[in-house]
Amino acid sequence: MPTLRHQPEISAFILTDHNKEAGRLDYRLADNVMNIVHTEVNPAYQGQGLARKLVEAALAEADAQGLDIRADCDYARSVLARAGRLKS
Repeated sequence: MPTLRHQPEISAFILTDHNKEAGRLDYRLADNVMNIVHTEVNPAYQGQGLARKLVEAALAEADAQGLDIRADCDYARSVLARAGRLKS
C-alpha cells in the first residue's frame, strides 16, 4: 500500500510506493482557506480509493490547522460534498 506524506513546502500530499509517485493532491493556502486545486492518481494505482485517501488527508490537515476547506478540483469537490463539508 502506498505511503502518504504531507509536504507543506510544496503544498501537496503525495502517495509513494517504492519511490514511485502513486498519487498527489495539490492545494493553495490563502486567508485561512485550504483550496484543493488538483487530485491525481497514477493509472496503475486507480481503483484503490487513493484519491479519496488524499482528499481525506487534506481535510484532516485543514481541520487540525483550523482552516476552511474548498476545492477547485471536481473530484475533491464531490468528496467534500458527500462529507457535508462543501462550502459555497
